[in-house]
Amino acid sequence: MKEPRKIAALKVGGDGPHYFYEPHLMNIEMWRPKSNYNIPIFYTLQGTYTVPTTLEECAVVFRSFASLDGPALVNMSNINSFSPGSFGGIAYFKDGSGSTGVNKKNADMWDQIVAMHTAEENHLHVIAEAILEGRGLSEGLFLPEKEILLLDLWEPKSNYKVPRFNTQNGLYSVALTLGSCKEAFPYLFPAHSGSLINLELVERIDKEIFGFKVRYKNTDYSSDVSAAKGKYLKKNFGL
Repeated sequence: MKEPRKIAALKVGGDGPHYFYEPHLMNIEMWRPKSNYNIPIFYTLQGTYTVPTTLEECAVVFRSFASLDGPALVNMSNINSFSPGSFGGIAYFKDGSGSTGVNKKNADMWDQIVAMHTAEENHLHVIAEAILEGRGLSEGLFLPEKEILLLDLWEPKSNYKVPRFNTQNGLYSVALTLGSCKEAFPYLFPAHSGSLINLELVERIDKEIFGFKVRYKNTDYSSDVSAAKGKYLKKNFGL
């Protein structure tokens, strides 16, 4: 039996693992962890998750990645060889996909870094968008962690730096909108303008004084649904 897709994400308010299984996803909404950031938050049967927005958070989520030189993280599982030099060295990616610099401190610790990070599996999928010419973005999609060579930060708008994934096939940005999440998870139902829900995990819809509430299976978590959508779900899905 094929294992469900593991979605790379930062666990909110707790220790890892920093991923969740796709079938465990109940609800996606948006939240503001910082004043100028409005990013997806994922409510799952495993806990609550969000997208990583800093290199420090990416280092927690992507355990096979290491900081070798400068503000970037390198996927050590995609390194083919290392050439040392007097002031550090150069690490070469597999399949002739280029190279990246290694500072002297990390060059001196190369064997330990390789042993530490290549022991980790590249088994996650990132909710991402391809960065198009002119800085536009594609629809939301799943980017396999194993395809990422290096990740750094980019600034899609002023004072808004977020992770960027460098691959052999181009550049990708971490997905930042509810719309891109809907594109990656097309089966999710729009409960209202700021919420997507997984009907497979909905136990029932309750009508309350101030509206409708979604109740999920095997959890105390609940979320809101608009009156129109609540009536629709109760009528057409027997919820």
